[in-house]
Amino acid sequence: MNLLIDTHILIWYIAGNPNLKPEMTNLLESTDNALSVSIASLREIAIKIGKGKLDLGVDFHELERILDRLNIQILPILFGDLNVQQTLPFHHTDPFDRLIISQSINQNLVLMSADSVFSNYPVRNIWSEL
Repeated sequence: MNLLIDTHILIWYIAGNPNLKPEMTNLLESTDNALSVSIASLREIAIKIGKGKLDLGVDFHELERILDRLNIQILPILFGDLNVQQTLPFHHTDPFDRLIISQSINQNLVLMSADSVFSNYPVRNIWSEL
């Protein structure tokens, strides 16, 4: 399965946060799945760290090495993603989440997000299935 990991899922996974369901951890660690995280998520993390609103427990520059070690690919933003984004209804107003939803739709990726608002969009969210 091709999984697009939402920002908070990545943070929970790195931190070993108990909010991450064991089933999700199993999916993240299965070699049967291709994992990606949006460059938008990395930008959101960088902004929050810069504002002092997030502590990853590691320096931001180490995140690239961690992603590589976990075999999580960085998903670029495509023009088609933005084309989808500008047509989405505003069920969700967070611009980072709207972009992640758009990437999931445009690039046919399964989302992994605990954000219940994602269910208002035509995306498959594995979190709500387990």
